[in-house]
Amino acid sequence: MHVADAQNTPSDWVNLHNATRCSVGVAPVSWDNTVAAYAWWYANQRIGDCQLKHSGGPYGENLFVGWGRELSVADAVKAWVDERQHYNCRSNSCASEQVCGHYTQGCGAAPQGLAAPE
Repeated sequence: MHVADAQNTPSDWVNLHNATRCSVGVAPVSWDNTVAAYAWWYANQRIGDCQLKHSGGPYGENLFVGWGRELSVADAVKAWVDERQHYNCRSNSCASEQVCGHYTQGCGAAPQGLAAPE
């Protein structure tokens, strides 16, 4: 697993999420070191098998994978935010046969902490 550390600072994660949250009138998130420690621990559990699966742990998770070039936090957040087109805010539902859970996880109404493996 390769992480482009220079492009994945905590402020990158927080700022990109908060830009999207602000655009829909949702309170900002802040970095949470406890969640970051858990994310780092879980990412290390997957190094041996590279399986892209949720931990089943105490925090909501958005997973992201890509290939073909060096990826950044902006690529991950864009992929999740792009699900917005399928989400109906009024009915709090996703269009049939579409995925919206990554978008709603990042832009949910309840203020929350944010973290990623550094």
